[in-house]
Amino acid sequence: MSLQLDSLLPALPADTRILDAGGWFNPHPAATHMADLMPYETRRGVVTCTPQPGERFTKSTWVQADFLDPRLHLPFADRFFAFSLCTHTLEDLADPEPLLRELRRVSCAGYIETPSRLYEQTIGRRDRMSAKPGQGHHHWIVEKTPEGRLVFFSKADSLDRHPGAGVPLTIAERLARKDETRLVCALAWRDTFAWEVVRGAAARECAAEFTRGLTISFRDRAIDGALRVLRRLRYHRDQHYDHEIHLWWEKMLVLSHPYSSLPLR
Repeated sequence: MSLQLDSLLPALPADTRILDAGGWFNPHPAATHMADLMPYETRRGVVTCTPQPGERFTKSTWVQADFLDPRLHLPFADRFFAFSLCTHTLEDLADPEPLLRELRRVSCAGYIETPSRLYEQTIGRRDRMSAKPGQGHHHWIVEKTPEGRLVFFSKADSLDRHPGAGVPLTIAERLARKDETRLVCALAWRDTFAWEVVRGAAARECAAEFTRGLTISFRDRAIDGALRVLRRLRYHRDQHYDHEIHLWWEKMLVLSHPYSSLPLR
């Protein structure tokens, strides 16, 4: 979990109501309430019907919610929570705005974290072998403006038909070693926050501008490509088998179906 978030939570009173939105696989131990598409019984990716040590939330404070529903309305009053957190969830949503609106409505303050632009534009980020940038199932490249506004750039519009926007893994790892916070986009907010969505040519130009600013040479790209080829050869030589995330997700849907009050997808 983020160092910034870990510094914010201890300052809250012990009886503070805290919402974790989207934390099904890794619910935050400070959360008193949870909201997620997936049910309480399969949190952490296993069937666990009873409370576990360290959990402040319970089955009664776990709300199943479809974050993609344009009419999303969490069953809480305005500003019900003193604090909410939403980490590594918004980039997964084809439309993040319903959840953003609800986080702003039900919370007095909060923390949002997503992968950074550097993360999502890095080639081979998922497995160190793929020619694809970032995580394939993510829909957005998220940045924070100096004024504290979140900007969601369509990842497909940013990178499709523009292979030169990818950042070699060797370059990205070198930058992250100097400053690991470059791999995340984080916003701590109070009272309210704003966002915007950018698509099309504007998203594509921002991706290209970012890559140009890193001054990546032809040699950098050639070395990175050769390393990825060597990793793939070694991978197949050792007879590993790639388990795509969608196969894992299908398994989780089957596991969760008996406990769900919502259609799972």
